[in-house]
Amino acid sequence: MNTAISPKTYFVTAVNFGDRPSATIASVALRKTAEAEKAQFAEAAETILTNVYMDDILEWVPSHSEAVQRAEEIEQLLEHGNFSIKRWTFSGKGINKD
Repeated sequence: MNTAISPKTYFVTAVNFGDRPSATIASVALRKTAEAEKAQFAEAAETILTNVYMDDILEWVPSHSEAVQRAEEIEQLLEHGNFSIKRWTFSGKGINKD
């Protein structure tokens, strides 16, 4: 064995879903992304930090236009952490944003 050579270091850049810690890692990464982007996306960050349960984002705003605006802000924030939203569902009258 040659001890003069530095060891090679490898690291994982993605977590496979199905691994035991994957849900916790995703939740922590989501929160860290919100905290890091809070200055630019204050309301979206607050929504993520206080109104996320598992993989659902639950929020109430007074109007559909505000809901669509908040959804767009959340998507912009999450892009910084390489997250994406699969689908939005809005309750009440109006449209759904897919």
